[in-house]
Amino acid sequence: EEAARRREVVVDGDCEQQGWHGSCGAFLASVGRWSVELEGGERAELPSGVLRELGSGDRVRDPVVVGEWPEQAGQRALFASEDCPAGRILFQEEPLLVIPSPEECSWQVACLLGVEAFLQLPRERQDRLLELHAEELFSVYSVRAKTMTMPSRDFRDPDTEQHFLGRAEVFRSTGLHEVVEDVAQVDDVWKFLRVLQANGIDFDGHSALFPVLSHMNHSCEPNASCLDHEDGKVVTALRDICRGEQITISYLGESQLLEPPELRQRYLSHWGFACECARCGLQEEPLRSFLCPDGCGGVCLATHSGALTDCDRCGRHVDAEEAKCMLQIEEALVDGVLQAERNSRLLGQEPACLEDLLEQASELLSPLHWALARLHSLGRDHFRQQLDLAAAEHHAAQELRFLRHHMPWPNPHSAFVGHAHADLLLALGRCGEAFAEYGASLDGLLRVLPASSRLCEAVRAKLWRALEGPVPEQAPAEEAAAASPRGPAASAGQLEEMD
Repeated sequence: EEAARRREVVVDGDCEQQGWHGSCGAFLASVGRWSVELEGGERAELPSGVLRELGSGDRVRDPVVVGEWPEQAGQRALFASEDCPAGRILFQEEPLLVIPSPEECSWQVACLLGVEAFLQLPRERQDRLLELHAEELFSVYSVRAKTMTMPSRDFRDPDTEQHFLGRAEVFRSTGLHEVVEDVAQVDDVWKFLRVLQANGIDFDGHSALFPVLSHMNHSCEPNASCLDHEDGKVVTALRDICRGEQITISYLGESQLLEPPELRQRYLSHWGFACECARCGLQEEPLRSFLCPDGCGGVCLATHSGALTDCDRCGRHVDAEEAKCMLQIEEALVDGVLQAERNSRLLGQEPACLEDLLEQASELLSPLHWALARLHSLGRDHFRQQLDLAAAEHHAAQELRFLRHHMPWPNPHSAFVGHAHADLLLALGRCGEAFAEYGASLDGLLRVLPASSRLCEAVRAKLWRALEGPVPEQAPAEEAAAASPRGPAASAGQLEEMD
């Protein structure tokens, strides 16, 4: 402990690592993933090149470089400094700073401290404060309460900032500035909050700052993934990346990437920008595909202008009135899907609601429509809970078909759904199909996660389990049950084995 208190690590402007430990013995100096143990009691100046030679890293230079973004003056981005094949780990980074979630570190604590300090005042001063500063005192405590619920985008709103800065002045006039030390630094606090909101990245449920990762820009068609791993983040190439190409990730979750562009833009507005990637610039919306009205099996795509394209199979033209009617039905179905997702209890109380939505959506929307895929996801979870594994497997297969069509690159979401689908196949005794699905899921996971990750190990174990024996023979009654639309109901033991 004494050694820890006396040591210091400084990074100067030339990116040289300096460590000093007095006479306390050796310590570990680190720059990103590179580290080296220092011996003795003198100041050590270690250029990054020396760290790379002597460090405990893999002695391979990270194939990334921070540079100016040509499309946006003054903005930086991350570029590949060499050709990188799909599946290559581009770099790993530990957070420079981690800010605990509100659940673990709340301003409510400061509010309680303020109340305790107020109660310790003489009764006369309490009455005077309550009489003279009733409104101001309300502002003092409401400012904390509001920060716990205000959207992150409000931190970039100048009016909101001035509003809170004005309220902060109350601390000076009421004598309650002890609750928040050094109120004069409130401007610096807001500067920090703006940096945190612009560059903070979710890490293990908290918000964290990553110096290199913060330079990565968003794309709705990213070429790299960014996932939690051990004590930091790991960035992996999703496809082949050429030297000099910008490396992009998605600021959105996979499920949000599978929504129409207008919804994606609404989510991205929280970061203060509008996405201009190639996918957002398409005039047609592949995620909104409709069945051909003539029933030929082809599809018509929605366009940004509120029309539908001609059928891709028979060329059937959809006129304006017909398109308007189909789009109105789609809007009602989407509202039903979102309501069902928000209120999962509704499906338990009224299971027919889900079946009705599925029937209506299947008559209008193609299997590659995002709303129908979300219904299949709800169906997978619902029927699994009802122990109807055959029905759950059907919906999982449909959801997986949608994911692999719209997100052909390796991604965690497809791998997770594939894993769940394989679990259902295994529980139904379809071991050969389960083995193939586990293999595909593991292949996808290994492209975005290290092989030693817990999830990869779990899927690998189930892969071998699927090889333990042949598919069990079924009695005629069981075969008939399996052929029914509802399929056989699973036992509780089967469900436990799946988990």
